[in-house]
Amino acid sequence: MRLTSLLLPLFVASRLTFAANSVQWVNVTGFWFSPAGGNSTHVNAMSENDCLTKAHSPFANYNNVTKSCYAIDSCRSFITDVSSTTAHAKYDPRVFVCYGNRELNGTVIERHQEALGFTECMAKSAAPYDDQGKRNKFNVITWHGEAKNGTSVGTCELKAMTSVSKVDRRGVISCKKIF
Repeated sequence: MRLTSLLLPLFVASRLTFAANSVQWVNVTGFWFSPAGGNSTHVNAMSENDCLTKAHSPFANYNNVTKSCYAIDSCRSFITDVSSTTAHAKYDPRVFVCYGNRELNGTVIERHQEALGFTECMAKSAAPYDDQGKRNKFNVITWHGEAKNGTSVGTCELKAMTSVSKVDRRGVISCKKIF
């Protein structure tokens, strides 16, 4: 029996497990989603993969040291927490490709700092027309999840992509629309 015939199933299985989570969850290491209204549900999970499988909500926080998982229905910002935590947010892989702690380059067309969490930011960008009935020109969203200047919400930027490069940026989720 060849070594490749033994290793290939292991490689494919591990890639599928990883891909199943990466296509619908964006991961932001070193941050913890701050639940709107303080509401979160503890999920009994033995691993990060288990956490994401069992969390039936748009957001999940997982601590790799304590093996604790929390499902969150609504969120407007992050809390910095570098103690082995990862914030996870669901997205629709048929509409977006998303990156955690990375920013896609682009010209900012609209910036919102109201009650827009990550989910609301994605919904704003999904609209094909703006409030004046003009075709939207943006194809990238960048959500800065860290609340700043005394606010309790992140910032949503709708951008027109200027290059395919990504820049490392802590506390940011960037998504490119798929056409």
